[in-house]
Parts: sequence; structure tokens; C-alpha cells
Amino acid sequence: MITLKWWGRPKPVPTFLERHGLQGTFIGESAFLRGLAQTIGLGTVAAPESSDAPGDLNARLELVEARLRAGDTFVFVHQKATDAAGHTKDPLVKRAVIESLDAVLRGRLGLDRAIVCVTGDHATPATPDVIHSGDPVPFIVAGPGVRADNVRRFGELDCAGGILGQLRGPDMMPVLLNAADRPLFLGSRPTPFDGADGYPGILEPLA
Repeated sequence: MITLKWWGRPKPVPTFLERHGLQGTFIGESAFLRGLAQTIGLGTVAAPESSDAPGDLNARLELVEARLRAGDTFVFVHQKATDAAGHTKDPLVKRAVIESLDAVLRGRLGLDRAIVCVTGDHATPATPDVIHSGDPVPFIVAGPGVRADNVRRFGELDCAGGILGQLRGPDMMPVLLNAADRPLFLGSRPTPFDGADGYPGILEPLA
């Protein structure tokens, strides 16, 4: 007997370009996530992680810069180190990893030419018997033209008091597209693809 994790059957879905009007690349170690990215038309770069989390992040940021120079309009970077640190259930270990990554991110985000978002896909509490939880995670957006608020620290409680409030997963891309000045106005339909929320990157069907 073989039990497959998160198995499913493929079905037609809009590509990332069709739905969000952006073309780009997923960078990360996870074969599962790279496969998911491929199903929606994103390019992928396998970036194995080591025990040197800051070094891994530096290498990923260099890949981001290369992909932007190559013409990508969207790059997703997946960094597993903070999640792995959370699984130790030692808050001091997790804090140390976050601090080491924060030191790398400072000055390397290219906020003068791109919209940058830093967040997590789930919370990893230090409670011994809880692996992941549905608690809100910090979410920060920065870049040219992004409105600032009064939040000065990147943490769960601090970010909850920011101008974005508490978002759900489906809210993420509309927020980023709005920051990039590429949103669809509510009720407008300049694209034939269901669920589209960004200015269309494919215009041929409208000709």
C-alpha cells in the first residue's frame, strides 16, 4: 500500500500569468512546491538549503536579482530555515535564525525598483505539542509608492496593528498588485480568465 501526501488529480486552472498578469519564477528546495509552481506556469529554480541559513538566503537574493534582470515580473523565494527553527520548540533558536536572516535582508531588498513582501505561510508555535497553527503571521509590503504606516517592528502583534489589518490568503496577490499599480478595479473585466485580479499579461483573447 502506498499513501501519497496531498495527492490529487490535475484539473484545468488559469496560469499565474493569466490570473495575475505576471510571469516569474519560484526559488526553493521543496520539490512539492516547485511542482506546484510548474502547474501554474511559473519557472522553477532548485535551491537546496544547508545549515548556513544566512548564506542560503544570500544565494537566493542573487538568484532573485538575476531573474529580475532576465525580465521576470514576479519572483517567489521560499526559505525553510525559520520553520525548521520553530520545530526545535526552542524560542531562542528561532529568534537567532530570524535575526541572522534579518541581517542579510537589510540593504538587499531592492526597494527602489520592486515591490517586496516578507511573510510566512503559517505560524510555528513554541508549544511542544503543536507543529503548525492557523494564527496570523506578520506581513510586510514595501517598495516605490507603498504607503507607510506606524509599524516599526516585524512581529505578529506589531503587524496586526498596521494599515493592512489581518489578511487572508486570497487577499495577498490583490494587495501586492495594488502596490505595484497593476490591479483590476472592482467589477472591471478586461480579461477572460476566471478569478483574475491583475492587469492582464495576455491581451490576444481581447483583440
